Amino acid sequence: MAKIEPKFSTCVACGREYTIDHFYKRNKNYVDEFSNGYLCYCDKCCAEMLKFYTKKTGSLQSGFYYTCARLNVPFIRKPYESVIKQKNAFQNRSKSPKEDTTYDLFYWYWDFLWGKSTRMTPTDTWNEFCDSDMKAQDDESVKSKEAIQLEMDKYKMDWGNQENIDDYKYLSYVYEKYTQGLNIESAQQDDLIRDLCIARLDKRKVDDGRSAEDVTKIQNRILQLLNKLKLDNFESSKPKTLSEQFLSNKIAMIDENNVKDIYTNKDYEYKDINKIQKYYKDMCLRPLGNMLLDNRTFDIDINDIEQYNLDEVNE
Repeated sequence: MAKIEPKFSTCVACGREYTIDHFYKRNKNYVDEFSNGYLCYCDKCCAEMLKFYTKKTGSLQSGFYYTCARLNVPFIRKPYESVIKQKNAFQNRSKSPKEDTTYDLFYWYWDFLWGKSTRMTPTDTWNEFCDSDMKAQDDESVKSKEAIQLEMDKYKMDWGNQENIDDYKYLSYVYEKYTQGLNIESAQQDDLIRDLCIARLDKRKVDDGRSAEDVTKIQNRILQLLNKLKLDNFESSKPKTLSEQFLSNKIAMIDENNVKDIYTNKDYEYKDINKIQKYYKDMCLRPLGNMLLDNRTFDIDINDIEQYNLDEVNE
């Protein structure tokens, strides 16, 4: 006898009745005479469950593991990895990083699980949590208490006491962003960068409604730290290539020495009589240096062109 497709269902968590489209439908091969073919938790409660276990364990993978166990849903690695890939793609396109729990990750997982985006073929072995292909020792939260404590001690040593693991992750993200391509020359410089990261976190807390601190004071603190670190001039910190270094050293050498001292030859004495060499140095090499090195180190006033007397011929 064919089962009648239900139109409504009641969530066992929140106790509310919703239309059936608010519940996840199991694989068509799922066999359970006591089930209507849908999860007994509504989609909102599934999302909240994942957030709860993720925050409790401090690991998104662990959050999925325990959520799937609670829902009696198989935890399959391939669709989980597809979720992570999609989440990272969204975060990379975002101007400001978002917490993992802001995305509807379980909805994505359910789609990936049944092959909508991974071309996976669901089988009748994917009925229950016991069919998962992830073993307990693969769970990120299964660590020794000593290892967990050492990890937290390092976080606290670097950043002091913070509210939750997400704050530590945000601080690490901002620190990596500010130090990318930067040569840290002293412990004092590193401390200032960490102070800047904490100030950024304080501003984020205000933006998220977790703090009532005056945002103007925080922004002023951020600007002061940027100024001390010389990060407020927006100049590129990318290391110079060998060609750029050679050009920079060559122009600096010409600036510090007389041309005839650089190009010495005992057979003749070089004289820049009509200032052609000086013109080439000031009006060609310096602008070229500006363009290639993207700075104003070799700046010169265009009005100085009159000093070269290019129209005069000296006999």
